[in-house]
Amino acid sequence: MRTLTLVSLLSIASLGAAPLEVVGAQQMPVQSGPVTPTGWTWRMDAAAEPQRGGTGGVDSTKFEFSPMAPGWHITMGPGGVLSPTREKADGRFVLEGEMIFFPDGSNDAEWGLFVGGSALAGGETRWTAFVLRADGQAAVLEHVSGRTTPLMEWTANEAIVGRDSTGFARNRVSVRAEPDSVRLAVNGIVIQAWARSAVVVDGAYGFRIGKGGNVHITNLDLVRRLAPFPVR
Repeated sequence: MRTLTLVSLLSIASLGAAPLEVVGAQQMPVQSGPVTPTGWTWRMDAAAEPQRGGTGGVDSTKFEFSPMAPGWHITMGPGGVLSPTREKADGRFVLEGEMIFFPDGSNDAEWGLFVGGSALAGGETRWTAFVLRADGQAAVLEHVSGRTTPLMEWTANEAIVGRDSTGFARNRVSVRAEPDSVRLAVNGIVIQAWARSAVVVDGAYGFRIGKGGNVHITNLDLVRRLAPFPVR
């Protein structure tokens, strides 16, 4: 799986089946090589083992989730969701992450954010993912009890940056939850909105990375909006 040096990372910064689900336990840091961060929970679409410092591209039986300033680097065999274990989002909030898709990632792999997560550590898992692909399309996927269905089919939008001449794609994805609506924005432009009652957003949150995805994420920010919401 792909690893990065600090120099290469700073250079970048300048620029519906019912699958088997496998829960991952938190990993403890080791002295050398990339490590899986503590304080995170993940759930894979198929059986896979965490790998530290892997090389040779994407391995369908392994994944790598490494802290790598600024942010994290994630290389996926099967797809999965990864969440800060004790964090929840509810009420009025904005969740945002900047993501850089790498050239050796699968063109079919989605990447983005999920909200409304529950039972990630076992049981009847649920989440709603707002995701992009390297071909410049976006979708919203709802996962309930092992089955994933689209709330928004894959749709092209000019706000989404596809692969450049070097094979990278860099986008800022945000989910804005208000009392009356939920909005998906990419690079600051709203590309779709729903009634709050139509989308489950309260609960665990984090990253959704699809099968064969290779992504660097520079930040994950949750902003709680405390100001009174206007009556409409």
